[in-house]
Amino acid sequence: MRHHLYAGALAALLGLAALLTRQIAGGSAAWALAAGGLVPAVVSWVSLALLLDGSRPLSAQTHQRDMLINFFAKVLLIGGWTVAVVLATTLPRTVFVASLLINFMAWHLLEAWAYQHRLIAGRLGTGSAAG
Repeated sequence: MRHHLYAGALAALLGLAALLTRQIAGGSAAWALAAGGLVPAVVSWVSLALLLDGSRPLSAQTHQRDMLINFFAKVLLIGGWTVAVVLATTLPRTVFVASLLINFMAWHLLEAWAYQHRLIAGRLGTGSAAG
């Protein structure tokens, strides 16, 4: 469950960055920064909860299937969010896109670490969900 602690730390850093941006560059830039990090954070945190906190037995095939479904769902959700924000708001696009890319990478790396940790901990291929 360490992954939830790290996810909370990443979310707190996003909030802190938005507050600092508000003080330095104003509200519009802060909202763009927060909007760029919101969906990657939510999607990845839900993914961590669904795929790592479950107690179902795992195999190499289900792990690979879960990772593919997870990645494609993230691409569709984040892509849709990007289109919606760019077309429907007047937020600074450069700040939004930069925040989106940085947050996507940070959350994606957290997920990769957590899934790799699950593999190393022996949860995959043993039929056991303890770890």
